[in-house]
Amino acid sequence: MNEHERINQLLVDFALGELSPQVEVEVTTHLSECFRCRNMLKRLETILECTVKMKERSADDQVCESAKQAILKAVEGEKMKTTSKLNVSLEFIWRTIMESKMAKFAAAAVVVITFMLMMHRGNGSFDVSAPAFARMVKAMEKVAWVHCAWDYRPSNSVWNHRDGERWFSYPQKLMLTKRDGGTIGSLDYANHKSAVYWPDTNTMIMAYMPGEPDRMYDSPRSRVRLWKEYYDVKNADVKHEEGRYKGIDADTYYSTLYRTTNEGRRYLSSKSKLVVGRDRHLPIIHEIKSWDSKGKLVSDYVETYDYPDIGPKDIYDLGVPQSARVLDYSPTPELLKVLEAYQSHQDAAPVRYIAILRYSRAKAPSESYHVQGMEVFYSSGVLQRSDGCAIRPTPEQEFIAECGDSFDSLMQWWTCRASSEVEISHEFIWLYDEKYRYRLSRSGSGGAWSTVHESPFTTRSDMPSFVLGTQSVNRDILAELGWPSDLFRGALRRTRTSVVEDDHSKQNGLICVEMLHDGGFNTRNEVILPEKYLFYLNPERDYICQRYEIHRGLYAPWNSNPNWLDGIDPETLEKWKQIRGHGVSRGSVYHVAVTEILEYAQTNGGQWYPRKILERSISTKADGTTDEFRKMMTFYLNTDSEFPEGIFDPKRFPK
Repeated sequence: MNEHERINQLLVDFALGELSPQVEVEVTTHLSECFRCRNMLKRLETILECTVKMKERSADDQVCESAKQAILKAVEGEKMKTTSKLNVSLEFIWRTIMESKMAKFAAAAVVVITFMLMMHRGNGSFDVSAPAFARMVKAMEKVAWVHCAWDYRPSNSVWNHRDGERWFSYPQKLMLTKRDGGTIGSLDYANHKSAVYWPDTNTMIMAYMPGEPDRMYDSPRSRVRLWKEYYDVKNADVKHEEGRYKGIDADTYYSTLYRTTNEGRRYLSSKSKLVVGRDRHLPIIHEIKSWDSKGKLVSDYVETYDYPDIGPKDIYDLGVPQSARVLDYSPTPELLKVLEAYQSHQDAAPVRYIAILRYSRAKAPSESYHVQGMEVFYSSGVLQRSDGCAIRPTPEQEFIAECGDSFDSLMQWWTCRASSEVEISHEFIWLYDEKYRYRLSRSGSGGAWSTVHESPFTTRSDMPSFVLGTQSVNRDILAELGWPSDLFRGALRRTRTSVVEDDHSKQNGLICVEMLHDGGFNTRNEVILPEKYLFYLNPERDYICQRYEIHRGLYAPWNSNPNWLDGIDPETLEKWKQIRGHGVSRGSVYHVAVTEILEYAQTNGGQWYPRKILERSISTKADGTTDEFRKMMTFYLNTDSEFPEGIFDPKRFPK
């Protein structure tokens, strides 16, 4: 649960005045920064004001009717009309009531639910915000098994046609998947175990699976939440029809989503149709068609649902042969203890701050660094923004002489950069406001800004994504620099991961976590190179990952199957052994990427964070020669600054 969700769940008690003084201050601080929560609280208080007068009355039909009228009158001033989209604030109130957060206000529940049901059925309007989708979740959780078959047909010849089936039992906290090509997987949340069968090697790999089903993308709750997002974005046209589907009374929901190109042209992005049986409130079929900005069909995806009483007992029931080799990559208690400490310190990192990142490059170890870019990050914990620029390569000492080497001096330079001697070639702004990502850019520092490009987030991508120099960062920038998500995410997903001791860890008092990936082939029959990850954690510095190495090479000695390339013709092998990617020299046959913290700093609260970070890209060619590229990142953090007014408001972007 992120900070925004946690505050969300406190709003009802905040409105009722039942929070402790300490928590009340925390919520008040969040409300001062989050316009969504302020609007939600305002509507919540309006509704509670209407209900508090009737909390002692019984919830009979007369009360329901008077409650409905009171709500309609109360929200009229808020300009809330019965449109095809119900405001997300009512979804929160409804969810809160249904989870017994307000049991003492039974009448309030009657008011809100009556109003929302009226919205769902009245005048043919379409409620996608709460009752319809909440009923689906409850219905799917109650059935013994949910069976889903999908058919994905991409138009791009690079991607193959894919289909498969998935079985999910919410009562058993179990999911099994079978994909075309014979790959079979199992996720057993009750016992925290996962398994995947690879038919090409007749091998099944067992691993540890953390978390609960509703945190998983394919659980009923997450699946329905994903559907809801297709019908709950502001650029979507939605409608609801009542009728019959294959002889069954059904509700059909349609969504047509439009997006905007960088030039400001609006185009059709996707069409979705969801059919739900009215008797059991269970989905029957979901269809999605997607187009690119030129009008070309990109993909056609269909998934159908049925609900059998009996499902597969285990992964073998879906076709895994009993003769399959089993490899158990479950983490040891020692590794789990390290990961627990790592994640707890990661979660404790500051989330409200302003930070500056300056990055410089050197083409060779002997060359001096030249500043090539700078970014300013604003994070409130939920709302996040990045303002950045690309700089014509400037010797680092020249840049520091003009712009300074402190947070305050760099912020001052950023404010007055248009008049600076430093030449800016490109600027950009990224903003994430929990539901949407916005971006815009311009050439130089004095040109016109592009049209704002806005795209909705989905359940798959519930964190902001910024460009950090040349790489994408899919969450909080401070947390990613200090505690890379690759460790926790990769260590528990079918990799050979263990705590090891090597010379570097012993000499520097670090904990080394080694993660080994075997080579393989993807759905396009392209090679996936073997990889080795080494994470060196500093227990004296809040378990920050002080050094992070990634090794890649076709003939890696750590690959568990020495015969995995048997049968591949020499010409293909010659092509595959040459590693490609950003920062990799042409003709490389082995590549190592090393990220290392050279200097630490502390916040006023005593928390450690990386101050200076060196990235090295080392490529080894077939003749034994090497190339090395370096990037130095300097991080300036301020956890006490006030945010500029309107910094998270997309309506206040520069023109």
